[in-house]
Amino acid sequence: MNNFHIYEVVGRGKHSVVYKGRQKKTIQYYAVKSVEKSQRPYILQEGKVLQSLKHPNVMTLYSWYETTNHLWLVLEFCVGGDLLTLLRQDKKLPETSIHDIGRDLLSALHALHSNGIVHCDLKPSNVLLDENGRVKLGGFGLARTAADILNKHRSSRRSSGQDGSKRGTPCYMSPELLRGDFNCHSFASDVWALGCILYECAVGQPPFVSSSLNALVDAILHKEVHLPSSLSEGFRDLLRRCLSKNPMERMGWEEILRHPFWKSSIKLDKVPKQAVFAELLGSCGYRLEGEDGEGRDLAPIASDDGKENRAVSPTAAPRPKDDRSNVLRLSRLAKRNLQNEEAGYGSTSNEDSADVKLDDADTELDFTEETTLVPADKEYPCELEGSMSADSNGGER
Repeated sequence: MNNFHIYEVVGRGKHSVVYKGRQKKTIQYYAVKSVEKSQRPYILQEGKVLQSLKHPNVMTLYSWYETTNHLWLVLEFCVGGDLLTLLRQDKKLPETSIHDIGRDLLSALHALHSNGIVHCDLKPSNVLLDENGRVKLGGFGLARTAADILNKHRSSRRSSGQDGSKRGTPCYMSPELLRGDFNCHSFASDVWALGCILYECAVGQPPFVSSSLNALVDAILHKEVHLPSSLSEGFRDLLRRCLSKNPMERMGWEEILRHPFWKSSIKLDKVPKQAVFAELLGSCGYRLEGEDGEGRDLAPIASDDGKENRAVSPTAAPRPKDDRSNVLRLSRLAKRNLQNEEAGYGSTSNEDSADVKLDDADTELDFTEETTLVPADKEYPCELEGSMSADSNGGER
């Protein structure tokens, strides 16, 4: 990192610190992200996604470095900060501002889905703003491809019945991710998170909040979203349809882009259908609502002769046999993984309690069934382009 002057801290994450930096002998400023080496798999994933996407509303990755104890990403510097900080300052935004931010965010998310990528961690702290107020989407450490999601789901079904790896921010996780018999991300779960962000911009908090993980999950699964009457009818309708508890009834891309809230249709290419998500959701009892599903990104499964096999029976979101036991399972997993990550976590609380305290809506949790710590010196077969080692850059800062 000797090529850069490092200035003040401009952001912090659970495992990372972001500095304002300047490349030596230039007037080019960057966001320099320092990440604990234990997070190497997630940083490689973030880098691969950013390198594969070149879009005006997606953050640019310029280079990355590896030193003895850290990984360093050199990213586009967004002087406007993140949306979470903005909302903490202003509490809520007028619909005109939400309209502008929402269109940019849609454009970025559309680029991901068009390339078969699911973000899996959409939330205000991952939405950055440049000097002109343009959205730059970041935070791709949990992003996954549709093919990877399907392969892992099939593998887990053949073994324990659970996907072995899941992290996320509970306040922005869709109901199907919190059910006991289904925990795979899809385009529809990204649409739910998008609805949460738009709702928070207008109301000042996500649709469901609680300091208790148990209470939060129960609310997401069973309570209806409160839509203030002060919001316009068009905006309420957009939120209501993005936040449908049944992912098959959630808005798809054609419906979102044509929605009257945007005042005029947003002209973007059609997102290629991903039949894998219909297979995943259909295997857990979700069904398309008749032929109205034609415009949704959750495509029907093609049969061997190439014809579509569309399920036409309208159903509500299926209810698992025992919600309470699944909520407790999620809490125990999250608490165990927190204890593994943070020495002394829970030492002052009731050890028999399975609940997890949520400090704020941005709290990220790990619901992985079996936590495997990754050695810092582990070699990975797939590296990022443009990486540089400590030897070529003078070691740690």
